[in-house]
Amino acid sequence: MNDIRNHILAKCITQILSDETPPGAKETRILGILQRFRIDQLNSGTIGGMVHVHFGNIGNIEAALAYLIGDDGHGGYTIADFKLPYY
Repeated sequence: MNDIRNHILAKCITQILSDETPPGAKETRILGILQRFRIDQLNSGTIGGMVHVHFGNIGNIEAALAYLIGDDGHGGYTIADFKLPYY
């Protein structure tokens, strides 16, 4: 169950990082999600520094994406072939 929760949270955050909203709004949205859904592996302490806005830019988007998705298929919290069941 934790793997699924981590996957959904990681996907939400990566979508926010990839959209066209301003960096400040991205940081606020991501930190809001992380405060609401407290998970040991994905929290504001681990990701907060990566998405911190400094002089109008998010300084470490690449590191955040690598942490959430993984590098070259290794690590990360997303599940490549994950599908929710149809009810």
